Formats: sequence, C-alpha cells, structure tokens
Amino acid sequence: MTSLFDNVNFELMGEDYSITPTMKLIKKLWDKASLLKVRHSLIVGDPHVPDICLIIAEALTQSGYKITADEIFIYFNKSIENQEEIYTALGKIYFGIFPKNDEKEAPEEKKSTK
Repeated sequence: MTSLFDNVNFELMGEDYSITPTMKLIKKLWDKASLLKVRHSLIVGDPHVPDICLIIAEALTQSGYKITADEIFIYFNKSIENQEEIYTALGKIYFGIFPKNDEKEAPEEKKSTK
C-alpha cells in the first residue's frame, strides 16, 4: 500500500526535525488550532502566532520530540530570521498533511453485470 503522505523535514531552532503525517496527527493539529483559521490569518497578513506555535509544537510532540509552544513563541519573538524559519516550518507541515497528488488516474468503475 502506498502512503498518502510524505515525510516532512525542516530545521527549527538549530535542530533538524522530521515528521510523518498521519490521520491521528492531523486530528491532533485540528484539535489544537484551526488549520483553516491559521491559513486565512497568513493570507490576510495578520498571522495568529499563538496558533502557529501550537501547531508546530503539537506536530513535533506527536512525532516524539520534546518542545513546547512556549519555547517556539519565545524563539519567534527574538528576530525576523526566526520568524521566517517558523513560517517555513509551518508551511512544510501544512502542505505535508494534505495527501500528495501523484496524478494517477482514478480506478475504472466496474460495470454491473445485471
């Protein structure tokens, strides 16, 4: 069986991280913060930083890493470069949780023999 998701790799706070999206992870992220609300806040130029930090921390925690949203929030506020790094990590997580599109054709429907 082919996996719907690819591993997501990114650097944050001087560390390399790798997560494998799963439905369980997506549910946990959705429970922490609305992914659509965060996406909208980025589009309109008013990022909701606490939710961004919660999403990243939850994704990493569910993948076995020890990091808190508080640590990410403090790091975020130290410099513009840190903010860009966090936005990059969020983008990779966000796009990683949606199934990849291999441009495969849909399976043919079986015709009824009735």
